[in-house]
Amino acid sequence: MLHLYEKVERIYGYRQLILHLRRQMDKPINAKRVYRLMRLQGIQSMFRKKRKKYVGSTPQQVAENVLNRNFEAEAPNQKWVTDVTKFKYGNGKKAYLSAKGHLFQSP
Repeated sequence: MLHLYEKVERIYGYRQLILHLRRQMDKPINAKRVYRLMRLQGIQSMFRKKRKKYVGSTPQQVAENVLNRNFEAEAPNQKWVTDVTKFKYGNGKKAYLSAKGHLFQSP
């Protein structure tokens, strides 16, 4: 168990160690036993800092709020709305998707 723990650079906890030991030995291994042995030997998994997934930024241009949440129209084709979604793909490439629609008169 210590050999495997050193091989994976002390990253794995008892759950990952159990999975790898079971694959290597082709036998059922008791999870509580592995956990107890790890505690006795003073080994534990490494905790990595979680990275911030989203970096907030202020938009360069902000459109004027013309509708002001008044989505009802008196006749067709008076109010049109759209949304732009940015997709990141590849090595720093971006693609933009814009879906638009118009608001109809409420029945």
